[in-house]
Amino acid sequence: MESWQINLAKEAVRKEILQLITEQKEALIKAGPGKDKQVHELVDDLHNQISLRMDVIRALEKLDIID
Repeated sequence: MESWQINLAKEAVRKEILQLITEQKEALIKAGPGKDKQVHELVDDLHNQISLRMDVIRALEKLDIID
C-alpha cells in the first residue's frame, strides 16, 4: 500500500470516528443524566466501535512506517 493510500484510509476512518462521537453526544443529550439505561448501552457500543477504529488507524500507521 502506498503512503498516500494509507493516509487516505486513515482520514476516512477518522471521519467515521467523529461521526460516532457525534452519535454518542446526541444519545447522551437525549437521555439526560441517569434516565435511560438503554442509551448507556448504545453509548458503550459506540465507544467500542470508536476503539476498534482507533486500532485500525494504529495498524495503518505501522504500515506507513514500514513502507
